[in-house]
Amino acid sequence: MNSISTVLAGWQQSFVPAVEAYWIENPVPLNQIARIAPSGWITTTDGQHLNPLHYTPEQPPPKRRYSKKGEASGSIKERIGNKKRKRPSTSYFYEWYDDGRKQQRYVQTALMSEVSQMIDQRRPSAEIIQFLNQRSKRKP
Repeated sequence: MNSISTVLAGWQQSFVPAVEAYWIENPVPLNQIARIAPSGWITTTDGQHLNPLHYTPEQPPPKRRYSKKGEASGSIKERIGNKKRKRPSTSYFYEWYDDGRKQQRYVQTALMSEVSQMIDQRRPSAEIIQFLNQRSKRKP
């Protein structure tokens, strides 16, 4: 009678995926390493503590989350009307802040793709409003 270990001899390796070896492309220069802890954390001469598993030295600086004052693009708000109908109507509004007050402007469905592209490109709200005024059926 065969033992369990001999029966499963080839199976154990097939369940564990192979881990590919990798190289850190930009390791910490040796003259900047102050000490390496037993856990693998690297302490640099300027006092930074780096985890070697997550260390990528050439990361770009984080993106600014908010626009500078006066350069905000605004956003698009979707409003659903006639909710009790089978097919409720959907209206889109461009929203922005002007002198601390929230303003909004109706956006035609045909112009939605162009306005959303302008917002993604971080265009100023004045430019987007001017675009809406030019393309609007009803002039303000």
